[in-house]
Amino acid sequence: MPPMMLKAKPAPTTLDELKAAVCAQVRERRWRSHIEVTFVGVTFVSDDTADTRLTAAITARQTAQALGLEAVDATAAWEAKDGTMVPMTLNDLRGLLLAGVARTQAAFDRQAQLTAQIKAAGTVQALAAIDLDAGWPS
Repeated sequence: MPPMMLKAKPAPTTLDELKAAVCAQVRERRWRSHIEVTFVGVTFVSDDTADTRLTAAITARQTAQALGLEAVDATAAWEAKDGTMVPMTLNDLRGLLLAGVARTQAAFDRQAQLTAQIKAAGTVQALAAIDLDAGWPS
């Protein structure tokens, strides 16, 4: 049996194929632009797993404080992207969550802007003139 050979995807040739390829690049850039967030000068991971853990921690701490099991100003360590443990109050955790949500929304907004520009491009030259790197949340 001959070895299996992978066939390379053909390069886009029509304007619509080019637009689809550029839209895929924009979606990838959007995903990469919101997997981390900086809050109070510290960078944290902001992927789906981190967001789920953060939401669970906020819920648990709200419950603990409502039941009087935790002081309102209590802190707990939260891991920054570089592995540093950062003491965070419940309000700090809320702020981190909101910062991540705002960054994600800004990334989706930029994707929507670029997608509209891509769809409106009538020529390959107009498509190539779109700056895909500018305007992303930093």
